[in-house]
Amino acid sequence: MDEHTEQDAPEAAEQADAAQQIAELQAKLQAYETAEQNNKLRQQISKETGVPENVLYGNNEKEMRQYAAELKPLLRTVHAPVLDGVDRQPEDGDLPPLTHQQTIKQLTAKIFHHPHADM
Repeated sequence: MDEHTEQDAPEAAEQADAAQQIAELQAKLQAYETAEQNNKLRQQISKETGVPENVLYGNNEKEMRQYAAELKPLLRTVHAPVLDGVDRQPEDGDLPPLTHQQTIKQLTAKIFHHPHADM
């Protein structure tokens, strides 16, 4: 019986090592699957809320949506001011086209509300 027990010991150790490796691989697989699921959720929530996916954090959908709701009011699109007449060109026979320098002068004057904008 001693010979039989001695032969079983290495097999038991190998089985324990194999079981440990399997458990580690299963844990890694679960981590990858969770990360992939979270990435898909971030993409979906980003599309729905307009919050960039690279700033969304959370371990589940509820946390990500809550974080997006907190960030959404802080993110706003900044639009350039609309200036009357800057993009207009004179009609045929009116005035000659503005030079680049005149256009910049006119635009700057309109931005800063100078009264002599029509140069």
